[in-house]
Amino acid sequence: ILRNTDWKNEDNLWIATGKTSPSSPNTHNNLGDVFGRQGDKQAALQEFQKAIALKPDYGDAYHNLANTYRELNELDKALENYQNALKYNPNLWQSYQNMGAIYFEQKKYDLALLSFQKAAQINPRNLSLQNAIGIVYLSIGDKNKAGDIFSQLLNIDPNNQTLKQELLEANK
Repeated sequence: ILRNTDWKNEDNLWIATGKTSPSSPNTHNNLGDVFGRQGDKQAALQEFQKAIALKPDYGDAYHNLANTYRELNELDKALENYQNALKYNPNLWQSYQNMGAIYFEQKKYDLALLSFQKAAQINPRNLSLQNAIGIVYLSIGDKNKAGDIFSQLLNIDPNNQTLKQELLEANK
């Protein structure tokens, strides 16, 4: 009965687990997620860093640390930690995707394209990654490649209005 509140929801469970398993990197990674969802980014950073200190090759914790830095607009730290995540888990396509988004925002289109392409190699069925590649091509003025990508995606999702707009833009 005393621990019923621990099982009330996932957040309570991880907080309780953190008290009983303080040496578990998985627990600290999940606590970082809890604090991040609750808006306490500094506590989230601390938990992800504890997870990494306990398990220095923990790719997912580096990825989550990078996400938190990105939310805090500390983009250099975010990029550094996405790269660390990929060093330990090269199949984390989400890290490539997020790096691509940062590079795109910074107008570093060559790096954005490379990042999105690597993400798409790992996760080829993710249509949003293919779309991101098309948007980068459109942004650098390669309308033919962008149009080809948007056309292929429209064959898969013919009712997608956003893709139709992007294809129109590529055909201008």
